[in-house]
Amino acid sequence: MNAQKKYILDHHYHWKGVRCGQHRKVSSVFTKTFVSQFSRVIEIGARSGAFSMLLARSGVKVHAYESTKEKFKVKDTPKNLKPVFKDWISAEAEISKLIKSKGRTLVLCSGTRKEKEFRHLAQHLKTDDVIMVHSYGEDAKSYAKRAGALNWLYGQETSFGSVRTTVETEKLQKWEYDRFLAVLWGSFTRG
Repeated sequence: MNAQKKYILDHHYHWKGVRCGQHRKVSSVFTKTFVSQFSRVIEIGARSGAFSMLLARSGVKVHAYESTKEKFKVKDTPKNLKPVFKDWISAEAEISKLIKSKGRTLVLCSGTRKEKEFRHLAQHLKTDDVIMVHSYGEDAKSYAKRAGALNWLYGQETSFGSVRTTVETEKLQKWEYDRFLAVLWGSFTRG
């Protein structure tokens, strides 16, 4: 009974027992088919690595940045998952090179400074690349409504208002917006 109760209260995605900072419904939108349309994924704020593993099951190369190795809990990572244990700011030149390399890139901003990650990394995008930002809601009211429907207890960290200047400056457009908004991600592309 206690294990069943825990499952009901825990709305996080898990990878082989490792908890992720995402709602469990992310697996229904970040599918193998979805991720496979990209040549690479750059994840900022990999934390436990559970979400990184979900992304890597597509076979696409995943560069998972996390500031310290101690936070990364998953074991036996596949060859296409490259954990990088350094702060993304110190690795921005390296990340820029990855984004600018041939093929389509998906950039996921889910670290501790999401707006700054979004602002800095959006400037490196090529046409058709996609950048997403987590803990996102159009505004506070809509975030509260969506988070409530998901039984997600964590607060909003980003909104359209907080990324609007970058969206306009970098000429980004909303991309598959409602699909990802359903799991608290803002999604944009350089068209």
